[in-house]
Amino acid sequence: MATSLARPDPPPPSFASLPSDRKSLSFELADNLLSRGLYSSAQQVIQRIISSSTTLPDAISAADFAAGRGVELSLQSYYVLIRRVMGFGEFQFARAIYFDGIIGRGLEPDSNIVNSMIICMAKLGDLEGAMSLFDRLWDKGWMPCESASDTVLRGLYERKLFLEAFVYFTRIVNLKNGKVDSAMEFLNSMVRSSLVPSVHSYTALLSALCKQNRFSGVKALFRNMLDIGVIPDHVTFLILMKNIPKGQELELAFFMLRAIARNGCRLDPCLLSVSPEIYSTMDLQHEIEILLLEIVRTNWMLANVSFGIYISALCECGKFEAAFASFETLRGLGCCPLPFTFNSLIKELCKHSLHQEMRWSSVESSLQ
Repeated sequence: MATSLARPDPPPPSFASLPSDRKSLSFELADNLLSRGLYSSAQQVIQRIISSSTTLPDAISAADFAAGRGVELSLQSYYVLIRRVMGFGEFQFARAIYFDGIIGRGLEPDSNIVNSMIICMAKLGDLEGAMSLFDRLWDKGWMPCESASDTVLRGLYERKLFLEAFVYFTRIVNLKNGKVDSAMEFLNSMVRSSLVPSVHSYTALLSALCKQNRFSGVKALFRNMLDIGVIPDHVTFLILMKNIPKGQELELAFFMLRAIARNGCRLDPCLLSVSPEIYSTMDLQHEIEILLLEIVRTNWMLANVSFGIYISALCECGKFEAAFASFETLRGLGCCPLPFTFNSLIKELCKHSLHQEMRWSSVESSLQ
């Protein structure tokens, strides 16, 4: 049974808003097709009437015409109607169409309809409803469109639900294969909209690019991340370290720590512009340690991440003595080292069979 979509307020519209000849010919054609039993063709004509409607009453009148003749709108027609209604700013009415005309009839909405309703729910302030529809996309393996993703993430950012925003962004990146470019464009759209993605969002996308061996894209994305003021963390370092030539770990650590100092501590960029390539290994360690002291002095909260990056780089270079000394310095600052830092040290201890009782007990006491 067809469902009438006329709204109780304002009163149901008439056909008067369409030019009478065009209106009459369109509906006459639909009637003619129905009389000949060409139901599907009549549905398509009604869909075209809806899509070409220039006013809200015109769109509703076409739906009511179908209902009056027992013609059920197809899913595509519902999608066109919802988009037209939303285009006129009638989001509450679009929601009613979705629940009464589609869900109420037991129809299974397609990805176009779900994406449209994500935007609609968010516009109505129903962020929970929008996120529920987002989950429906994941369950079906469908890719959210850029507008739907942007609307939901904007809502999460406005509510300061940063962890939830990261979870949804990560899903976009991982939704299955060849979608990295879509995720990249979506992240760029966030930046253009003055939304600063979290370091976790960048890290998820950097990891995806590395898996596809798109290293020029990794470099460009990382530069973009630093340029907009995002503070890199130890996970970012770990992903990049796994994808650079062996022996460049300290250079990467120096580069990362300069970025932390610039974006996290607001240190003068002019003082951080020296290239790590000009240093010998020992000189580079010395410069890093000076930089670490500046970071700790300026923003103690970044000490754990900064020392973790340096200690991990030293372990990868086989410089365990220096790594353990830095570990002790970090403990002396009153910090509880990150699991990332412990993992680097324990891996190095096991690799070289460095089972010195004192050092193992030091690591164990810190873990406790």
